[in-house]
Amino acid sequence: MPLPRLSRQPTSSSGAGDSVAFQRGFKAKANRIAVGIRRQMGLAGSDPLDLCALLGKLNIVARPISSFADQCPEPVSHLLKGGGRGFSALSFSFGDGNRMILFNDSHSLARQNSDLAHELAHLLLAHPPEEISACARCRSFDQEVENEANYLAGCILITNQAACRIAWAGLDLTVAQELYGVSAEMLNYRLNVSGARKRAARR
Repeated sequence: MPLPRLSRQPTSSSGAGDSVAFQRGFKAKANRIAVGIRRQMGLAGSDPLDLCALLGKLNIVARPISSFADQCPEPVSHLLKGGGRGFSALSFSFGDGNRMILFNDSHSLARQNSDLAHELAHLLLAHPPEEISACARCRSFDQEVENEANYLAGCILITNQAACRIAWAGLDLTVAQELYGVSAEMLNYRLNVSGARKRAARR
């Protein structure tokens, strides 16, 4: 069975894209992927995305850690009561091509959406699984891979088209956060890194 990938990315996945160097064309590719999955869902490129519905369509199981409380009461309780602040999500394959994302549902809904989008990004980009040992210091970590997943996750949550829609319409940012299920940090990051805020100001 392929080894799982453990993600401990920032809450908003922000910080990857504004000052990080990617391979030529990656940012445009990431936005095309995010728009493409919306089209598969019958949505416009600027529409909000129901991540759970998308994961279901892609046959990716998403399970909150609380769902394992009966089988593993002590570790689950530890994670849900604050001991697992550093744990965001875990994606892995099992059986005959089955895929699952295990996520920490003690976090805010915006954080959960960011975590799910980050793990989905790893799967969509076919990133190799990362090796995890019982010793946290022994964990392998590929910063380039994490940066790519962070950037695509942001696009999945708010495409460039969605960022332009928000900025050009002068949509209240609190309303936009609710509409797209993101944190204030993620929203501001996407408005900036997409260039939507600058283009709206020039208009």
